[in-house]
Amino acid sequence: MPSIFDKLLVPFCCNRNHYFTVRIDGLPRRFCTRSTPMVFGAFSILAFSTTPLFHETTGSIIAILGLCLVLPDIIYWLITRLNLVRDYNEIRIVNGFLLGIGIVIFGQASISIVIKILISITLFLLLIIADGKLKPKN
Repeated sequence: MPSIFDKLLVPFCCNRNHYFTVRIDGLPRRFCTRSTPMVFGAFSILAFSTTPLFHETTGSIIAILGLCLVLPDIIYWLITRLNLVRDYNEIRIVNGFLLGIGIVIFGQASISIVIKILISITLFLLLIIADGKLKPKN
């Protein structure tokens, strides 16, 4: 029986056997090596978001910190898509955790929601354009 992650997250982000298997109730469950740590990273930083760091630091610094934590995953995706390095699940786990932390930090930055949306849409569109240009020719 597929897990909730298999049904919801895996079809959108996982391919080429990027899973790790955990036995739950004696049954093997597959989890995406990027999405699962991303969820854990997001929840872990939410626990610390009430610290003075978030309240004493300016919104633009927090937003830049969040984007910097997202960049390793974007860069790793790009270099693996270009076949410059082999894709390793261990790196996907670390990058997924940082991605989850970065998304939450960026979301909690005290900058305009319009700026957050524009930055997010721009990154998303750049990734779609890059993915279309980098698809292997059949």
